Amino acid sequence: MARILLVDDDNDLRRLVEIILRGLRHNVAACASAFEALEMLKRENYDLLITDFIMPKMNGSELIDAVRQKRPEMPVIMMSGTHADSIQGNFPILKKPLDIVPETMRKAIDKSLND
Repeated sequence: MARILLVDDDNDLRRLVEIILRGLRHNVAACASAFEALEMLKRENYDLLITDFIMPKMNGSELIDAVRQKRPEMPVIMMSGTHADSIQGNFPILKKPLDIVPETMRKAIDKSLND
């Protein structure tokens, strides 16, 4: 079981992903913005960050850059809809909505935590 910080500004999708992650037996903290996530990371330790790409004010790539300044070893997974094919990074990318299913999420989490 991993402690996962989930970040997505879409309330419905965030709730769905949170349900899937809890079903996979992970401990999940969820928030709606990159700024909230950075505040949560100051107070708590997480094993994995899962973030949406397109968010207002600070996107997922910018969030990952900020997190890696403090915790360069922290594994991350990026989620995105229409922009998934254009994202560059050394982390799994889940395409919304197709990859937001338990088996695909489990595989991405296992890969992220075991690399």
